[in-house]
Amino acid sequence: MDSDQATAIERTPRATLTPELVVELSSFGRSVGFSKGSVVFHQAEPGDAMYIVERGEIGLVFEHGKPGKNLGPGGFFGELALLTGSRPRTATAVAVTDAILRMLDQTAFDELLANRPGLLAVLLVQTCAYLVESEQQLIADLQRRNLDLEQSLDFLRRMRQELDIAELRAQTDGLTGLYNRRCLDMQIGTILRRAYEGRTGLAVLLLDLDRFKDVNDRHGHQLGDAVLREVAQILKTAVRQTDLPFRIGGDEFLVLMPSLGPEDALRRGHHILAALLAAPQALPHLAAPVHASIGLTLLRDEESWASLFARADQNLYRAKSSGGGRIIQDEDG
Repeated sequence: MDSDQATAIERTPRATLTPELVVELSSFGRSVGFSKGSVVFHQAEPGDAMYIVERGEIGLVFEHGKPGKNLGPGGFFGELALLTGSRPRTATAVAVTDAILRMLDQTAFDELLANRPGLLAVLLVQTCAYLVESEQQLIADLQRRNLDLEQSLDFLRRMRQELDIAELRAQTDGLTGLYNRRCLDMQIGTILRRAYEGRTGLAVLLLDLDRFKDVNDRHGHQLGDAVLREVAQILKTAVRQTDLPFRIGGDEFLVLMPSLGPEDALRRGHHILAALLAAPQALPHLAAPVHASIGLTLLRDEESWASLFARADQNLYRAKSSGGGRIIQDEDG
């Protein structure tokens, strides 16, 4: 093994190969082109090759809320399937731009072993080290998420223990089955106090249906009520078990999301909007999917509910004034 290869092994592992290593590997495997928007492979399908980005950009999309990532020249992906023997893909790979990839399958690995064992050693060290780092990061993330979940479950358990069955009925909206405005008014003090004391944070999502009056005017209040019930069902399934969805009046809904930071809260809001658009055609008389606007904000230190709600309402007003069908949060212009 020459000095450059030894230096590469000692270098801090990363998800990108050096340009020199990419050039050396270009003699093995085969070059494959992908146009913008085309899929390299789908999640869960069996894999037998890894890829190195020679030109362009590739996006990796994961399920279960794991953040995606984009890879430019020198980036590599798909190594897990190759190194562990046709393991199902853990992500979907899509060409963000027109891209040229170097595909290394088992045949290419055999050629590297026979002709350039030192080069193969550098590649294996680089990929395996990155896998180890990724697993360590995953373990740390899971530990953090477990702690957050334990705190959130304890919060929800204690809150629900304080509501007897009769009171729960009085605090439930009869049309949608969500918590109502009365429940919000009675419980918000406790919710805020626990967020302050536990320093767990609280995200507030305020949702209003776009042009809902047109639905009532054109189709009648019976179908309008059916739309509200459908939206409520979507909210129930789109939020976490620890979140608290309310119908606070008319076509306005509110979701309190404990222990959720700005990025996760924004991701949850986009998930709700997408769920509304992708809802089954349970309401065949409507000519278009249900659209909504969302105002999103997060609790600040020792802030009152009036101030917190006013900011969410202002963000909602800005979302609707901008044409609807979108999310506006505090920092959005």
